[in-house]
This record gives sequence, structure tokens and C-alpha cells, in this order.
Amino acid sequence: MTNLLPGWARAKVGELVDVQYGTGLPVRSRNTDGDIPVYGSAGIVGTHSAASVGEPAVIIGRKGTAGAVHLAEGPSWPIDTTYFIVPPHGVSARFLFYQLRFLKLQKLDSSTAIPSLRREDLEAQWLVLAPIAEQERIVAAIEEEFSRIDAGLAALEKAQARLEALNRRLLEDTIRSWWLRGHAKRLCEVAAIGTGSTPLRSRGDYWTGGDIPWITSGLVNLPTIEQAGEFVTPRALEDHRLRLWPAGTLLIAMYGEGRTRGKCSELAFSATCNQACAAIVLHPEFAYLRPLVRLFFEYNYATTRRLASGGVQPNLNLTIVGQLEIPVPDARTVESATKVLLSARNALRRVSDEGARLRLRALSMRSTILRAAFSGRLASQDPRDEPAYALLERSRIKRVPSTGRKGARTTVNEGG
Repeated sequence: MTNLLPGWARAKVGELVDVQYGTGLPVRSRNTDGDIPVYGSAGIVGTHSAASVGEPAVIIGRKGTAGAVHLAEGPSWPIDTTYFIVPPHGVSARFLFYQLRFLKLQKLDSSTAIPSLRREDLEAQWLVLAPIAEQERIVAAIEEEFSRIDAGLAALEKAQARLEALNRRLLEDTIRSWWLRGHAKRLCEVAAIGTGSTPLRSRGDYWTGGDIPWITSGLVNLPTIEQAGEFVTPRALEDHRLRLWPAGTLLIAMYGEGRTRGKCSELAFSATCNQACAAIVLHPEFAYLRPLVRLFFEYNYATTRRLASGGVQPNLNLTIVGQLEIPVPDARTVESATKVLLSARNALRRVSDEGARLRLRALSMRSTILRAAFSGRLASQDPRDEPAYALLERSRIKRVPSTGRKGARTTVNEGG
């Protein structure tokens, strides 16, 4: 153990506080007109008209999101997938909350199926305790630093939202200008459109050792398909009359009730596909329309999905896809507009990448701040503060008898 600062104390969770089980509260039994937050292991899961805990409490995930730590600043109802701690005299609820988060309790998961945290493992964790006045100074310093991080991330998210809005408006204006400057043609007039099939899974000679990429509609969620998940053999290609689509082919997902149906992607290599994809190969004289067609499907994604027909699971089909009307302006118009859109999207991508990098850095910074806080390097010490170990000794913190175990006097290590 590292040396403690003067006035600080160290004790195990189970020696310092009482870890109690939450109380079950089925959804059907909750009064949602109430304003008492109901906590599950992942946080607030609803409201109720009554509280099972009337004081501020630190709530810890027991099952499910095991080890997650939440702070209820007023009355609450922690359910039976949680533990809760009502901080005793001399322990700030926020100080305890931040310290338990710093301990990364998720690493204590002891399950093989549903993530779970055993109470004895939680109670065995070591905590440090500063004088109560210093706890408040530490909490204030933590929250000041966290607020700065949050402000920076919020500014970045606003910038990203503005860029996304700009991209949407630019796409809308581009499509509109293409309609104004071009004439309408059906997709089947400017491209060859086909599909594929799924070779029999029971035929090993269709799959084993195959080296021909076989694309399913799930991959169409990607802007560009750069690798296949499955491969078929030349025998499968011949027996099922599968067409090998060239690089640059646009694939439209025709099936799926989720977000996949209506998505458009481009093949980066030659491949065949299953029957859930429509393959679009533009005629040579219309090859310059490839970026236009991709942007057309992106812009009309919701409209295209609504064209699906069928009963339980509506689908698109080759006829619907082929009858779609697209604008056909001249090549120069398509090229210039595409360059502008590409530039805007590259700017958005850079901001998004920077945002992802800064969010990772923010996680690291929060951890560094908490480490400094609980080693006494974030807030000032005041020799006039009553030592933490004196508070503990005077109050003789005990566990609540309702846990079914006898209380035990706190054992502490003192700093000085």
C-alpha cells in the first residue's frame, strides 16, 4: 500500500459502509405518475410514487451491467439487480461515487453468463477517506475538471451537428439541381440490373474451397464493400447461373425490415451476390452517373423503402428498382457537384475522426483526474480539518443489521 496523506484513512468497502441489496419492483407494480427514480444496474429504468431508500445513495450494478456506479441525490428505488450504499456520517456521497467509479468495478465480474458482481468482492475493495471538508474540495475540483472536458466535447458535437446539417442541405440542393439541369430516365434505361442466389448449403462442392466472393445484403450497409464474408466455387457459379459482377457495380439491398433494405453500396472487386441484392451495372455511356446513383439512393432512402411490397416482410424487387426515375444531367454537372459534396464529406469525416479521438482522450483524462483526486494531488490539504480516522473512530461506523449479518467496527489505516 502507498503511504496516506496526513489526516487520511484507508478501509475496505465492507468495513467502511454497509452494502445492501436493492428491492424488486416489477414494471407492472410501478406507479409511473410518480417522480421517484427507479434504478437498475444500467441506471434509471423508470419512476415510482414511493422510495425504498429515502436518502442520497450510491447504486452499483449487481446483475447485468455489473459494476456500473450511479448516484441518486435524493430518494430512490434501487431494484434487485443492484446494490446500494447510504454513505454514513463523514463520507460524502459524491466522494464515494467518484471513488467507486475510479475502481472500475466491472473488472470484478465473476459470472460465466450474465455479468454479475458478488457482494464479498465489492466489500473487499480498498477505499481511501479524506477529512470531510477535504472530500468536498476534492469533489468540487473533480467536477470543475470534468465540466471543462464536457464543454469541449459539447462544442465538438455542435460542430459535427452543424456539418451534418450542411451535408444534408448540400445533398438536397445537389439532387434538386440535377433534376433542374437534366432529364428523367428510368434506372433500367441507363443500367443492366440483375441479382443472384444462394447455392445449396448442403452441397459442399458449392462452398468448400471456394474463392469467388459471394456478397449478402448485410454488407450493403457499408459505403464500399472491400472484402467478402463468404466464397463459392466455380461449380456453384455454373450450376446456379450466378453472374460475376465487376468492380464498380452498385448493390441495392432489397430485403430486410431493419435499416438494410434500400441501402446502396459499391463493389470494390468482382463478386457474385445473393437474391437479396439488386446489382446495377451502368451502361458505358452512363458510367459517369455512378456517384449520382449512389447519392440518389442515399437521398431517397426512406422513399425507396416505402416502395417495398409484400405481406409480413415487404421487399423491393428488380422491377421496382428498375422503374425508379433518376435525373440525368451532363457529365460536367455531375462531376463538379460530386467534388463539392466529397469535399464537404471529407471535412465531416475529419471532424468525426477527431471527435472519436478526443472522446477516447477524455476517458483517459477523467481517469487521470480521479487518480490525482484519490492520491491527494487534486485539492489542497488543510491541517485544521478534522482527520478522517478521527471521524470514523468517533462515529463507530457499523453495518445496518438488516443485511442479516452482525455489524463490525470499522478497521482503518491512518495517514500521518
